[in-house]
Amino acid sequence: MLKKQAVKHRLPAIILPLILALSLSSCSGLIGAGPSEAKVADYGSYGSDLALELADKYPYRSAGSDIEAGALDFLAAEFKSLGYKTTTQKFTYTNAEGQSVPSANLFVRIEGAGVESTDASGTVKKERRQIIIGAHYDVSITAAQGEEARAAAVAAQTASETATDDQKRQLVGDTDSFPTPTLADFDGIHANASGVGVLFTLARQLKGQKLAHDIVLVAFGAGTADYAGAKAFVQGLGDADLARTDAMYNIDGIYAGDEVYVHAGQNSVMAGNKKNYELRRKLYEATDVFFEYKLYTNNQYNLLTNQSSIRVPFGDSGETAIYREWTLHRSDHTPFDEAGIPVVFFESYDYNYKSLDEMKESKNPALAATDGQIRDTAFDSSDFLSYLLLNSAAQASRAGSDNQETIDRLTQRINNTAFVILEAIKRSSAVATVATTTGG
Repeated sequence: MLKKQAVKHRLPAIILPLILALSLSSCSGLIGAGPSEAKVADYGSYGSDLALELADKYPYRSAGSDIEAGALDFLAAEFKSLGYKTTTQKFTYTNAEGQSVPSANLFVRIEGAGVESTDASGTVKKERRQIIIGAHYDVSITAAQGEEARAAAVAAQTASETATDDQKRQLVGDTDSFPTPTLADFDGIHANASGVGVLFTLARQLKGQKLAHDIVLVAFGAGTADYAGAKAFVQGLGDADLARTDAMYNIDGIYAGDEVYVHAGQNSVMAGNKKNYELRRKLYEATDVFFEYKLYTNNQYNLLTNQSSIRVPFGDSGETAIYREWTLHRSDHTPFDEAGIPVVFFESYDYNYKSLDEMKESKNPALAATDGQIRDTAFDSSDFLSYLLLNSAAQASRAGSDNQETIDRLTQRINNTAFVILEAIKRSSAVATVATTTGG
């Protein structure tokens, strides 16, 4: 078990040399915007600080638990501190044991100026359209699982106190390396405190801005319970609100996977090599922002689309489709996707393989015990991931790799993902105006 307090005292001795290496690489002038280039996504550490606080205070915020309810109150207070009026949508879902479980969504609505359209006579009018942005705040690991792992760690510690030196090495491993985490160390920083960090970074950046679209920011409850919160939210919209929803952006676990990916919805997929362009337009608006602002060159933030060339079964017809620009992963965007709304889904993963079975969250050998999976495992731990990723960044720096980082990955990915979404929404409003005006 990684003891939280002990780790806080231990980390500086391990990490300070790594930070120094990263600082030296930053001073070399090889990374980041030049002195004449304006910085973008320079949002500070607000989003990552919030994500870390959520993970630290409410680690076992499993769906329907008291800890999830506490996390909801924490997020409601944060929205209010930013000056927003919140709405809580309570709902219940049925778990695997057939029990009715309570949870809740939390959302704010930011009124827009209206999206312009031109009718056949040339008259310009404004229409109330909306864009929904969401991230689930719950986790799949329960407090009972954490307590069980903690008890096992205590038993192991007791055994180590009477063990020989050889036995101790077998029990705790190499003392020069970071201890392997257990579920006692789990806090869900990756999935999905990082997504919540993006959501609140957007909330902070949207203060004082008046976009064309109404913006709805939603923290979904029970996302790990077959995205029950997102289902309840879609059911509560009604036909009129569904009809005026131009897009849904979903952020789920962007921190610790090898790369950040962005996908269109499965509703944009057609049999064969075809795709529905209109349902992928929002995806392309996001990737256009990434390329236009040179976020990899300036911020070392990479945003990829799944460019696999394999074919996968599609629907119930027995037909296949090319697995490109979309994902089989289901999350809080799925109910919106199934309702026919264009979705843009952000996650971190690695699709650079030749088969579905090989695809995973990370190739990092330190995660071999779970075959590269981070979410829903003991590896989703703030202490462990901060050490692992900072160590990887320092190794890349010493090797002269292009993957050097000048800031911590959590802050980098939260801020840049928020920037892409914000700028894509602005672009979306412009596209909507042109498309409607020209009859496209």
